[in-house]
Amino acid sequence: MGQATRTTKLPLALDTRKARGANTGKRASLQATKEVLNRARAFYVDFFLAHADKLAEKVTYYSEEHLELRERLISAHELLSWAEACTIATAAHPHPWPGWNFSERFPGMPWAGDGRGGQPR
Repeated sequence: MGQATRTTKLPLALDTRKARGANTGKRASLQATKEVLNRARAFYVDFFLAHADKLAEKVTYYSEEHLELRERLISAHELLSWAEACTIATAAHPHPWPGWNFSERFPGMPWAGDGRGGQPR
């Protein structure tokens, strides 16, 4: 998943059009975007709470420095890849877990690997 390297903040007046604010259509679009992003965030909070044991999972790896197999906690990248495989329908994993189909619950929502939401991994 992508990560911003910088942030640009733009002031946005949500007052009425007569008070030099955004027009009604733009305000409605912003509100709809806010609502869908809040629902998407809640979806993944619920998903990770339902699978909290995964957050403490240990994975085995080979340490070049110590020349041996070692254990470490699952990385954020591995955790997000696992969550994607469980919740997003792709060619590599076309059937998300029952009840956790993000693609079905949020149709049209771009994601990092679909060519619309960021660079494919």
